Amino acid sequence: MVYLCNSVCPFSTCGKELFVNIVVCIKQVPGTVKVKVDPETGTYRTDDSVDPIINPFDEYAIEEGLRLREKYEGVVKIVSMGPAGTERAIRNAIAMGADEGYHVTDPAFDGSDTWATAYTLAKAIKKIGEFDLIITDVVLPDRSGLDLVEHVLSKKSDQKVLLSSGYTDHKSQWPLIVEKGYPFLQKPYDFTELLIAMKQAMS
Repeated sequence: MVYLCNSVCPFSTCGKELFVNIVVCIKQVPGTVKVKVDPETGTYRTDDSVDPIINPFDEYAIEEGLRLREKYEGVVKIVSMGPAGTERAIRNAIAMGADEGYHVTDPAFDGSDTWATAYTLAKAIKKIGEFDLIITDVVLPDRSGLDLVEHVLSKKSDQKVLLSSGYTDHKSQWPLIVEKGYPFLQKPYDFTELLIAMKQAMS
């Protein structure tokens, strides 16, 4: 679950109108728990009658982005990488209220691992526009949010980040977060707490 924000004058009193440009990265997953893995390709496969859905974790990010847009002027953009069927997930996100959708696809992307996917999406987002802040959960469906942050910072050392988690045990990776000095927001949080944490992370 990741969304990225770009604002003209974030959370300041400079007199300029605040504009948030929110990019939400989503992926499509099978709408069932009955998933088989292809032993040759390592990818999942389901019965053709099973409709894919937006990853529920990504739906949370879309909803949070829409809440920010309701609070301030701006747009919510959806980005997803995958085959032709991925367009359905993007259209569903737009039906939820998102303003724009971008589908990143190419036969060369088939079988990409998480690092290749993250790299490709980062390049796509850069084409859409620069961003100021990355907000990610520490515990992601298929990787660690800390790994994602480390990868991004290896490419852009001054990138602002905000980590969040609802876990209070070892899954939160709290010692490493403290060691690295990453801004952190404990779940659950309300909208005001999110805005305060974003302001602190960007300061």
